[in-house]
Amino acid sequence: MKILMLGGTRFFGKQAVQALIKRGYEVTIATRGQQADEFGDGVQRIILDRTDRTSLEKGLEGLTFDVVYDNICYAPNEAKALLEVMEGRMGKYIVTSSLAVYSEGEHLTEEDFDPYHYPIVYGNRNDFSYAEGKRLIEAVIYQEFKVPAIAVRFPVVIGTHDYTRRLVFYVEHTYNETPYTALRYDEPMCFITEEEAGEFLALLAEVDFVGPINAATNGSITVKEIIEMIEVKAHKKANLVESSSHIGTYSDFSNVTLDCHKAVALGMRFREVHEAFDEVITYDLAHL
Repeated sequence: MKILMLGGTRFFGKQAVQALIKRGYEVTIATRGQQADEFGDGVQRIILDRTDRTSLEKGLEGLTFDVVYDNICYAPNEAKALLEVMEGRMGKYIVTSSLAVYSEGEHLTEEDFDPYHYPIVYGNRNDFSYAEGKRLIEAVIYQEFKVPAIAVRFPVVIGTHDYTRRLVFYVEHTYNETPYTALRYDEPMCFITEEEAGEFLALLAEVDFVGPINAATNGSITVKEIIEMIEVKAHKKANLVESSSHIGTYSDFSNVTLDCHKAVALGMRFREVHEAFDEVITYDLAHL
């Protein structure tokens, strides 16, 4: 199977590439060539700019793939450009979407946001919020194009290679007893580990499925529970204050949890969320 991966040199994208290589697939990664990768002879490489249609046309000219993964699509114009450039030359399109497409709620199913009837507005990534950009990407894919497509609705991804450092914020501030604010302290959240995200993306190359799909670790957790786990492991007490310029960003994703029965039905097995946080917090504390 021939695979193209856009956004495969770090975090869960790298995990997906490694999982696909292990499966014996022929993997090509498309990047701007600004960051070295660790894949050696295991992949082929294309240099292009994902946001520039001319660059896409030049870099992908004449190439065909069984599956195209797009982990770095943030606007409807970007989805439209890639799908038009690759029209008739890919068997399946798998795009990383987000739980941000949903309004708040618990145990949300894929049907709680309907991209098949969502009004399309075209624009670039600076024209929309992150959440609206993801909604419009899905709407464009499912309404305007006929290629079999999967929109993977991930929650916040955690792991030891998390370049966003969202969890590290809580770990560092708690360990150093730096005052910080934790908003929406008691609201449930869901997450997925970078390893699970990569493995699930690789699995989707092999299954007969089309449409949006949720993927998250088992169970939910609150910011309060996360901070308490850090306090126990660090032997420190978080210096939480009602208002400060130091604000934890997990609150942006609070009060949304996902029903993942479709992913489980495809054969994916997820870890328990508290177990996953225990592991990553331990790592982050050891690497402060």
